[in-house]
Amino acid sequence: MVHSFISEAINAVKTVVKRFPFTILWAIIITISTLWGIQTEDWNSSLVALIMIGGLGLSTTLAGHVFNESSHKTPKWRWLTWLCILVFLGFHYWHWQGVLEEEIFTICSAVFYSGMMVLPVILLCIAPFFHNEYKDQSLLTYNRDSFISYVFSAVLSLILYAALSLAIVAVENLFDLNIDGQIYLKLLVVIAGIVWTLLFLQGFPGNFKEEKTEVYPAFRFIIQYIGIPIVIVYAIILIFYATANLFRNENMDEWILWLILWFYIISFLIFVLNYSIRNHPNYSWSKWFCKWYLIAAIPISFLNIVGLWKSISTNGVTELTHVLATVSLFILMTSSYLIWSRKKDFRLILALAFLMVLVSTMGPVNMCSATIHSQSEILQEKLEEVGLLQNGKLQPGENINTDDQRKISDLLGILSNRGHFQLLQKWDQDNILNGPPYIPYEVLENLGISQPENFRNNHWFIQGEMIQEINIEGYQKIIPLINQGVQVPDQGYALMHHWQKPYFTLYQDGKELEIIDYISQLNKVLLEETKEWILNSSHGQLKIHIQYVEMNRDDYIINMEGIALFKINNNEK
Repeated sequence: MVHSFISEAINAVKTVVKRFPFTILWAIIITISTLWGIQTEDWNSSLVALIMIGGLGLSTTLAGHVFNESSHKTPKWRWLTWLCILVFLGFHYWHWQGVLEEEIFTICSAVFYSGMMVLPVILLCIAPFFHNEYKDQSLLTYNRDSFISYVFSAVLSLILYAALSLAIVAVENLFDLNIDGQIYLKLLVVIAGIVWTLLFLQGFPGNFKEEKTEVYPAFRFIIQYIGIPIVIVYAIILIFYATANLFRNENMDEWILWLILWFYIISFLIFVLNYSIRNHPNYSWSKWFCKWYLIAAIPISFLNIVGLWKSISTNGVTELTHVLATVSLFILMTSSYLIWSRKKDFRLILALAFLMVLVSTMGPVNMCSATIHSQSEILQEKLEEVGLLQNGKLQPGENINTDDQRKISDLLGILSNRGHFQLLQKWDQDNILNGPPYIPYEVLENLGISQPENFRNNHWFIQGEMIQEINIEGYQKIIPLINQGVQVPDQGYALMHHWQKPYFTLYQDGKELEIIDYISQLNKVLLEETKEWILNSSHGQLKIHIQYVEMNRDDYIINMEGIALFKINNNEK
């Protein structure tokens, strides 16, 4: 029996590898790369870029396999498809490796990256149907069964991970072993990267012309008797809220915007899943829901667009309001099309989704550029209002009230996080900001603005003087202070700080020597704003001369500049 099970499992893996060889290859590459990073803790730009485009590689190669399988093209055309995909992935690897190497990854980079990840998934949804022999039900069946396979494989992978983790805990306790805690993270990477991918692809649809409306009873119960009631309840609440919001002068809070966005995503997913089984004679509940969902979606989308317009007119455009407006418009257009169009073609809906994602994440007026333009105008108006900007030139200010200070610091933070501080250069004609480059703490200080009380909740900055002289008495080495992702020198000592992790790593001749926790010694630096930071290690004493340090709300270093002196223990000289 065991032999039969193993034989069936091996045959299933062989079938998947034979059908989707390049997708499996990408899964292996991602898994090995991630394990390498965990083991060595050397998350250099090349490695991170490779992992970043991993999801892109999985979705594009899977779409390529499906497209070639359904189109019956000649081998020449199939290899041309793979060549295009290879060039596409190679370009993005080169692009992101450069972005990470230069440390210019901003929120705008994240917006572009998210769009880059979503677009191939939409192509995957439509890949088998670029031909004339098309039926809506076939597309719906294919996407529904793909989604079921994805969710089912995720659940099985999670169960397997939990079972193996418990087994490791049991072995460790039974035999009094000291197993490295990283084993659980590595196990998660292997299961998520290899096992989940194999299970998902093993259940991936193979017949792209199938038009079945019958589904698993458990799945039907979830989407009909759990999903539909939840959507109805939230839709009623949203209609009443959006209607009441028309007659109030209040803007929608950010958490409400997120709630609306998730309602859109989940409700549309429930709609599509039910739409694929609506014609089954025993699923009248699904048919009723699909009909009324389309009708209700129009006023809900319209009311939300009006509410968003009110919010944007007051607070300007943000990425969240931009994406919510785009999704509202998509739902409005899709519902109108499915209600009034006689010949319904879901390929047009997917094409519309592709176009909207492309424009909103990569277009000339994408959500990030729209945010920068809108918030820059608001910042200019606010600076002119409080007298900090006169005749297009920045002027130091005095007696600025707390609310205005908080507003200006928030706007500067928005521009800083999107890599658009160069806007200040246009106004800083008298160089009162001492830039570029512009450091947020220094900008506020030179404008005569003190940090608002809640500014520490977001970021905390220490700006030291330029290092002119350093007392090296008692210290044998001056060692570089490097950021995570920078190549460690092959010779000598180096001290690396890690993004949002509470420790430094001391290197000697390119190899890790020691991990040094800094949380226990941090309060003195923060409270006294000292520019010299003494850290004790098992190999000696470090004195860090801080030029600039930026920390987040958890007191983890995000960015740091300076140098370090190293007093080596006598027994190690």
